[in-house]
Amino acid sequence: MMRKLLILLVALILPAQGWAQMAAVSSHATGRTNLFAGTNTYSYTFGGNTIASGNLVVLFAETEIRSVTGISGTGLTMTQIGSAQTNAANFVGTLWYGITTGSVTGVTVTASGATSDPACVAYVELSGEASDQSGATGNGSANNNVTAHNSGSVTPATANNTVVMGTARTSATWTEDGAFTLVGGANAQCALAYLTQTSATAQEFNGTSDINRYSVMNIGALSGAAGGGGGGATGGSLLNMFKGRLQVNP
Repeated sequence: MMRKLLILLVALILPAQGWAQMAAVSSHATGRTNLFAGTNTYSYTFGGNTIASGNLVVLFAETEIRSVTGISGTGLTMTQIGSAQTNAANFVGTLWYGITTGSVTGVTVTASGATSDPACVAYVELSGEASDQSGATGNGSANNNVTAHNSGSVTPATANNTVVMGTARTSATWTEDGAFTLVGGANAQCALAYLTQTSATAQEFNGTSDINRYSVMNIGALSGAAGGGGGGATGGSLLNMFKGRLQVNP
């Protein structure tokens, strides 16, 4: 009997080949509030989390009227993915990525233009991503007074890449895209969502609001195939799962 239980336990614990599950290390979203307090810089501390050395951070930053122009700190300098998106409510959204070179507890978000709030920041930390993200691609959208909110699409160069979408939006009851994992909570006005796609096809985020509302969305596809391959890239932030076979001996 004990042998049967041990075999069953091993089968449940061992990962299954061909399976893949997203494994974000940490994440946080601030909500839309007065972050900059009348200045052009904001010190963001990742919700109290420490980012491990060598991990990749994808960060969505939104300001009202003005635009975020840079995000950097000791051990982490971030590069913008795609272009800023501005809607009719003056939300300006941007998406950024960076690989840490040491343990990082915070960054400085720098904006330019009129000192206007509110603003928001959301991030996800991913492990096992390729250090070379020069092939990352981005897109985005500005959605004005509608119920259907679409991010625009990105097509990763290889299968099994990580796709991240950030959004800032006005208050409503929101239905999220079920293919993505959401950071920020249900109906959050500042949110980030991510997935690992299984084929090199166009990916997009589709959400709906119960009444006409405004949003900006920025979406990016990281470079490097998850679990190796893809020209030597090792990205993907996946836990590789191997399907176990249960054998019960009499």
